[in-house]
Amino acid sequence: MSRPRRARATLLLLWAGSVAGGRGVAVVTGGTGGIGLATARLLAARGSDLVLAYGADDARAAAAAEELQSAHGVRVVTVGGDLTTDAGRETTVASVFAAVDGELDGRVASFVHAAGFFHEGLLSTHLDGSMQDAFAMYDEYQSIYPKALIAFAEECIPRMADGEGRIVAVSNPGCNTMQIPRVNYDMPGQAKATMEWLVRMYALRLAGRGLCVNAVSPGYTDTKEWDKARLGMGRGDMEVGRKLLDEKMLSRSPMRRWADASEIAQTIAYLAAEQTGLITGAFIPVDGGLHLT
Repeated sequence: MSRPRRARATLLLLWAGSVAGGRGVAVVTGGTGGIGLATARLLAARGSDLVLAYGADDARAAAAAEELQSAHGVRVVTVGGDLTTDAGRETTVASVFAAVDGELDGRVASFVHAAGFFHEGLLSTHLDGSMQDAFAMYDEYQSIYPKALIAFAEECIPRMADGEGRIVAVSNPGCNTMQIPRVNYDMPGQAKATMEWLVRMYALRLAGRGLCVNAVSPGYTDTKEWDKARLGMGRGDMEVGRKLLDEKMLSRSPMRRWADASEIAQTIAYLAAEQTGLITGAFIPVDGGLHLT
């Protein structure tokens, strides 16, 4: 059986222009679509210049750049990157910070880790005695979530001014000890659980410098990544898959609706650019009550 083709992560780097004396650079992974792009729109509306780095979808990256430039008059630069392998992650991180130090001013204000990854074998690979041949997938999720968080954060932190730096990681329900683990989210869940631990550790380590590190946990958010699950469940029929997925997912949510990416971005942007500096080490669900179930 051939190995499933790897989806590629997207990455967005934003330069937060000269507002309020110069905010430095904001680095946002997953920034050409979904929650990352929704966050970029809010930051661009505040006057942030943007550098978009992405995976394989050149057209989507170009469209995002054009939209942000036209709507907000900000500068937008595009860069490619793959965070699901060690080599790809290292190359992407190096390229991002070469741009930060070269094309921009070398200062980092915030880092938002919103990269997403849906492996084609995700829904059929579980921690139930069938993991012997699944460590490649396991490693890909470890790479894009906790390893990438560390790799970017370690480069951002020395470039952050005391009292000003912000780090926000996008997690998911069921990835901490306060919640029931989400069955069928085995591979991403174990990686994001590690990422949430890292958020708390970074928050403690960096509190003395006045840097804030938090996690935001979206509920079921209607992005294009879910179309892969819809196609799979509908056996190629998107509308059949949409109905089946709605029945399965929304029955678990107290509000029984999908979130829009912009609703998640509101909280991320607040933590990354607006809060006073006392919120750190927090896990904030934006999920219509899903974390209570």
